[in-house]
Amino acid sequence: MMLYLSDDVYREKTLAKILAMMKHYPLRQLCDQDLPDYFIGHLPRFLEQKRMIESYCKLDRTATVFDCCTAFPFISWYCNWLFECKVEFGCLDMEDCELAPGIEGYRFNIIDHQLPVKQYSLVIMTEALEHIPADLYAIRDKLIASVKPGGHLLVSYPIGGRNAGHYEADLPQYDHGKTHAHLREFTAESAEAFIDLPVVEKHRVETPLYPDGILEFLYQTEPTRILWVGAASPFAPTAYGKISYYIPKELEKMGYNVHILSPHNPQGRLVIDGLKLYPNLIGTRLCLDQVVRLYRDLKCELCIYMGDFWPYASSLGDLAKTIPLVLHSPIDHFPLVESEIRCLQAVRQLASVGAAGMRWALEAGLTNVSYAPHGVNPEIFRPGDRVEARKKLGWPPDAFIYITVATNKGDRKNLCGLLRAYRDVLSRRPELAARTRLMLHTYPYRDELNEEGYDIWNLAISMGLRDNIIFTDPLTYLEGIPESQLALMYQASDVHVLPSKTEGFGIPLIEAGACGIPSITTNFASMPEVVGDCGWLIDVNEMEVQQLVGYSWQSIPSTAHLAQLLEYVVDHPEEVRDKGLNMMQRVEEEYTWKKAASYWPEILNKSLLAIQQNI
Repeated sequence: MMLYLSDDVYREKTLAKILAMMKHYPLRQLCDQDLPDYFIGHLPRFLEQKRMIESYCKLDRTATVFDCCTAFPFISWYCNWLFECKVEFGCLDMEDCELAPGIEGYRFNIIDHQLPVKQYSLVIMTEALEHIPADLYAIRDKLIASVKPGGHLLVSYPIGGRNAGHYEADLPQYDHGKTHAHLREFTAESAEAFIDLPVVEKHRVETPLYPDGILEFLYQTEPTRILWVGAASPFAPTAYGKISYYIPKELEKMGYNVHILSPHNPQGRLVIDGLKLYPNLIGTRLCLDQVVRLYRDLKCELCIYMGDFWPYASSLGDLAKTIPLVLHSPIDHFPLVESEIRCLQAVRQLASVGAAGMRWALEAGLTNVSYAPHGVNPEIFRPGDRVEARKKLGWPPDAFIYITVATNKGDRKNLCGLLRAYRDVLSRRPELAARTRLMLHTYPYRDELNEEGYDIWNLAISMGLRDNIIFTDPLTYLEGIPESQLALMYQASDVHVLPSKTEGFGIPLIEAGACGIPSITTNFASMPEVVGDCGWLIDVNEMEVQQLVGYSWQSIPSTAHLAQLLEYVVDHPEEVRDKGLNMMQRVEEEYTWKKAASYWPEILNKSLLAIQQNI
């Protein structure tokens, strides 16, 4: 994002820069306009800034323009350009001023107010500094705080004074005992010392307004160092593994410096696929001493824990008292128990993966709560040729295929209820036995490798479903399949089914949706918010205690209603197709990893601000 700071005195020059950027008004056409001389005098500098801004636009970064918002000539051209480039519009002034008619945006007073909480990749401050006879060092601190980690700050300094009598008595009410002499006497050396940041490049532009011209300095901020503590390795074939892979990579693209500590990472400090990895020294358990030591060794500014927090609520609460901690965790039950509330009160922010979890946290009286959903890689999860996909997988070419992607651990995924509902469908309509299949991508056994699971294989046989169930090869499932293979399975299916008792988010819902496959899922927790009206919701019969957490509740989905929906989708292929297309569009707009990462700068900024203010 870009933040452009200017003032009302020099709004014409800002406008000239904007016009020079507009493809509809090239430089030659600009010079033909009836513009004051200082429009043309500043055009070389405007074009230099144009080059920088365009380089940011190529990186697909949005811009926020802070400028005077009084009605001035060519306002329609200006607004057209802002609209075309999806630029937010804001006002910088020495006092609060009104927005021009028909324009929505910010009102901002740089002297009395802080910059917005969010930060920007590029901040440009024109020579508006000379019109602000306030504490320039306080303004400098605001500018630095507004630059995103790893971002750039471009400051223009007038060198050699201004035209005689030019706005000599600007805004005496803000004088604060100072005059403009301190700016009029600026030299290149004093300008460079003004901001204590490394200078990336200098640029001098001649202008008739200043005998020595304008000196511009480009500074770069240090990236914020983050320690990411994951419940799974970034390369694990699980939902938490995918999150610990994609979100850190997106944060790195934004300029953050992310280091990952998680179980099953290779031994030693390694960089794999651009990710900086550190092994958990005691296997799968969380070692607080190692987290603290690594955090301090790397000189990090924030720690993010990604995973279920309720098993470690007490330990994570203690950790948050030692280092600044953000939890990126699901909440799939209500109400929150006392140990969870104490933990969440201690952390800087809870980045809830679901809106339902966020709502339950707010209902518990917490205020440090933000929304940070999961995502998918649209380059992998996308529509494909169903016929070709089934050939590759060896699936029946003409069957209506349901697919369920879920771990067989405890009863949360309700796999036994799904088998019972499917059996009821085939009992009621025997002809569907030849026309349908249920694909279960899970580990089907309860054994020494899966002591908390159900014996799904033998349960299916006992229900007479052996010929209608397709299982992933158990060893292949344990080894993990690449995302491309999982996407192929979705592409070969007709409807995705996730009948869970509860979910913190439900990544398979958006993975299937990205492939154009709609879902049948439970009307509880995060599931209805993810699918919206692009799927079918299973009624909830009753609630039950979720004993792993304490006296909190999860749903009991209606097996009878699930059976009705399984039957309904077979009979309504056009509705299945339409909902699949709608869900695909929903995922494209709301649930890519890039979109998921876009929530994080504000979360991190709030956390860093709380640290600075010692909250």
